[in-house]
Amino acid sequence: MVRREPYFVPDDEAIPLEHFYVPAHYGGTLKSLLVPHGVVCDRIEKLAYDIIEDYKGKTIHLLCVLKGISNLCSREIDLCI
Repeated sequence: MVRREPYFVPDDEAIPLEHFYVPAHYGGTLKSLLVPHGVVCDRIEKLAYDIIEDYKGKTIHLLCVLKGISNLCSREIDLCI
């Protein structure tokens, strides 16, 4: 199995809000976006692809232990199936 290096986002990297539609319920709580939703979705798909390739023909078990991560985990599982 080939180890892939993680993708790091610099702490000072941010995208101004004027480049996005921000729903009204966020009303003044955000200054900028670190990583847009589409980039997160693309990265999830890439992780799913890597899991499928790395564990091809094997049974895998996934455990979500972080609060609020269930949506990400369920999306990952859906892509792996």
